[in-house]
Amino acid sequence: MVTSPPYWGLRDYDVDGQIGLENTVEEYVSAIVDVFQEVKRILKDDGTAWLNLGDAYAGSGKGAWSEKNIQKHDILDPKGNKTKINNLPIGLKPKD
Repeated sequence: MVTSPPYWGLRDYDVDGQIGLENTVEEYVSAIVDVFQEVKRILKDDGTAWLNLGDAYAGSGKGAWSEKNIQKHDILDPKGNKTKINNLPIGLKPKD
């Protein structure tokens, strides 16, 4: 089984209950865990599972949430430009 699920906060596919638009990264991880519990249940004993997942979840503010009514945080990027980040976890900068 090979999958590349929607990344957290990157796109809104306009589908009810879609993975990737959870309010927190913890909720996103919980949704992915739920999916993989089912994968484990149906995967053959000698089967393998491959997960392609983005390495950044503190996005640029330009993804799916950019037009949503979710609290955003103003921060400065490394070049000193002000940007808005949605639900940015404490201690992370954009693209962490």
